[in-house]
Order: sequence, then C-alpha cells, then structure tokens
Amino acid sequence: MHFLLPTLLAITPPTGFTASVERLPVRITNATKASAEVDAMLGQVVLTGVAVTGKTRACPTQKVVNGAIVLQCKSHKIWAQLEHDARGAFVDVRELTSINWTDRNAEIPMAAWTLKELSIPDACPGTGAAARAECAWIAGDLSAAKSAWDEALNGPDVGLARLRLGDLALRSGDVETAMKLYAAITTAGPVGRLASVRACELIGTCFSVTESARVANEEGLALPFAREMALFTMRREVIAGRERAALTMLVSRLEKDAQLCESAIAFCQKLVQAGLESNDVEARIAALSAFLTDSLRRGPRETELSLAAAQTAREMGAPGFAAAVLASNTPRIAPAQLSGHLLQVAQLYLAAGDRVRAGVILEYAEGKVGTATRTAAWNQIRRTLGRPLDRTAHAGPTAPSLATDEAAFEALTSQVALSTDLARAAAARSRAAVSPPNVVAPEGSEAPQEINP
Repeated sequence: MHFLLPTLLAITPPTGFTASVERLPVRITNATKASAEVDAMLGQVVLTGVAVTGKTRACPTQKVVNGAIVLQCKSHKIWAQLEHDARGAFVDVRELTSINWTDRNAEIPMAAWTLKELSIPDACPGTGAAARAECAWIAGDLSAAKSAWDEALNGPDVGLARLRLGDLALRSGDVETAMKLYAAITTAGPVGRLASVRACELIGTCFSVTESARVANEEGLALPFAREMALFTMRREVIAGRERAALTMLVSRLEKDAQLCESAIAFCQKLVQAGLESNDVEARIAALSAFLTDSLRRGPRETELSLAAAQTAREMGAPGFAAAVLASNTPRIAPAQLSGHLLQVAQLYLAAGDRVRAGVILEYAEGKVGTATRTAAWNQIRRTLGRPLDRTAHAGPTAPSLATDEAAFEALTSQVALSTDLARAAAARSRAAVSPPNVVAPEGSEAPQEINP
C-alpha cells in the first residue's frame, strides 16, 4: 500500500539547497486565484491570477495556456513561490541544487513493506516498536506509525525508523531534519541503500550520469525495494534532463514487471508526460510506447496524458493514432468544448486517410451537439466526405443509432495502436528540429500563446 500526506504550503528552501535566486515581478489580477505552482517533471512554473511584468533567466520562455501563464525553465531543479513586499508582488524563482521536495507532481508515494520483507521476525499488529510502526503504516494510521517509529529510534531497527521519520519530515517541508535522519543511517541492506539515494538527491551529488548509475544499483534487492529504487532512478533522470533514459528504462521495466507502477500510477503517468513533452525525439517515441500500456494510460492523469500523447503523435506523423487517443477521451470532454474536440478528431482521421471513422465522428457530432456543427469547418468535413452541407438547425439528435450509442462509438474510435516504426520514420524526417514542440488546442479552448512582457 502507498500513502501521500496532505499537500502543505511551500517554505523557502534553506540556503544550502539554493543555487540561484531571482525575482519575477508580477501584478495580481485575481487575488483569490493568485498562485505559483511548480511542475518539476516538466520543468515548468504555472502562474494563475497574475500578469507577468518582467522576465527571469531561469525560466525565460513564457506562454499562456488556458488562462494560466506557463514559464518553461532551463532546469527541472526549480522552486517558485508567490510573494509580496512593500514594492509589490513577485515570484521568488530559485534554481536548486537538488530535487524540489515540495512538488507533489514529482512525489513518489511512500511504500509500506511487509515485516517479512524487512526481516522483522514478528506479525501484525506487531509487538516490537518497528513492527507496530510498519503495521500501523500498512493500515494507514500514520499518527500511530510515527509514534512507534519515534520509539524505535532506541531499538535494533533504528535505521528503518530514521528512514520513515525522514520521509515524513520531508513531506512536511522540513528538509533539514530529513537530511539529518537520512545521513545518520548506517544500516546495510535495502534501507541503507534507499536512504543513500534520498540523501544524495537532496544534496545534489548524484545527478550526473556516472553518479546516478552508481546509486541506481538494484543488485541483490528484493522486488519491492528494487521497484522503489527504479522509480527514484527514473525520476532522477528526468530531473537531470535525461528524459530519454528515464522513458527507455520505464518501457524496459514494464515489459518485465507489469506491476511496477501499480501503486504509483500518478507518478508514472507524469513520467510519461515528461517524455511526451521533451525536446528529445527518442524520448517522445519511448513515451508513446509507454503510453500504449493499458495500466499507464488509465489513471488520475488520464485526460492530460491523452492530450499530450495525441499532440506528440500528430507532430510525429501519426494522425490516426492522435485521432484515436482523442476520440477515446471524448466522454471526459466538457459539453462546451465537445464540438471543437470532435472537429479536431474528424480532421485528424481525414489526415490519416480514414474516411470511415471521420464519417462516424461527423454523425456522432451531429447527434450530440446539433447546431454547433453548422460551421464552415464542419461543412469542410462534409465536403471532403461528400455529404450534404448542413444548412438547417438540428432540433435534437438525428444521427444514426451508432452515433448516439456511447459504447459503440468508444469501441470504434478508441483503437489506440501505434507502430513504433511509423513513429520512428516520422521522427527521422524532422530529427534536426530542436525547437520545443508546439501545442495545438482543440477549437473552443485557448491555444498557447507566446507572451512578451
């Protein structure tokens, strides 16, 4: 089982974790929504409720996405917080020497291990302090677990107690206490090795290719510990800007261990999204391969992941795949955006030469959104398909039964399958391109716009 503690307010990183500091001047436009959120996996800072009135060297690219200002940063080791002083509002932007421990997008759920896996000769609910703590952790009672771990600091399982208490301190924002606890662990075995990884990521000493590989060694670890080590390694590779290595590893590991992400699905989906939005063509191909895994495609980040996968496939010359991904996401589209969404799906199917599915989408749209399909763009779809132009308003659903049958529609359009060879061939035609991928928003939503303060 895995548990996440409630999100807490970010606090200013201690000086020893900060490589550089900048102030980005902003003007508050909506006091109730004003915020600065970091997405370290994507290397972004998302600002809402503010207007940017300056620039920052750490995050030089700015664009507007669905009303929010997205700062694309040079490094994934980024931290940001909205502040104000006598001169006005600003975003405190810092490049860290380590991973951003306050970013919940990059947080790996803390795993509960069985007493047998920990070589503790006991059974739940446990008699010794460490056994009681881990059993309480398994049951989800973190308060009781913390009390028992405090007690276990004076027992033979002090290493495990320090690891667990360090994790709790880190998630509460107390990085200095976490570091002290991790550094004090001298226990050999999986607990000591996992503590070393946590410590070196916070210090910032294991982000180079050589050091990352050195601490990633899983030799001799039982499966639960090896899985956790792998998740840390993949996150570290993304934070270091090596999305290709992370996604290649993810695809390879899933082939051998389908349950790798079972209890960390949100994190693994964010990992795939980071690959899809990378500038590295090979990383994007690997991310598409990972996206094809059913266990990764379904989950809490399904909608945003599907949109990113569809955009990547479109840019890499696989419009049919992009259309299928978007079509399968149709039940989750808001009514106000449905016409624009379906129009994009139909256009992509036509770009792929699939007139049959494009026709199904047209019929479905006529039945679901009626008069919203009386536009020039929809009429162009009708012309291409050789259908009569729609010159009268629909009073209600008029499409064939297939178009109003949600299950049949999804079965027909959600055949998400992609030839990796096709993606590679498309990528080869544009491998020289190094600019960030363009993001195309469906009709009815706000497309990203570059902004110049």
